[in-house]
Amino acid sequence: GYLTFILGIIRLGFLDSVLSRALLRGFISAVAIVIMIEQLLVMFKSSETAAKDGIGHASSSFKTLSILLHILIMLIY
Repeated sequence: GYLTFILGIIRLGFLDSVLSRALLRGFISAVAIVIMIEQLLVMFKSSETAAKDGIGHASSSFKTLSILLHILIMLIY
């Protein structure tokens, strides 16, 4: 929020018109997916377990795999 506010004050809003709509939509969708993965990690595994396993600093694809494995284990037991 603050970054957007500052960029608006210093008149960098023209970047929105320079970049294509498809690029902006893809970027916003990717950010939403990364945020969703981060929240699911916290929801399905405690923060302490994720920190102990080193998952907190892993890539989003590894985090997704960890979440899917956790869900699978929950369904089995």
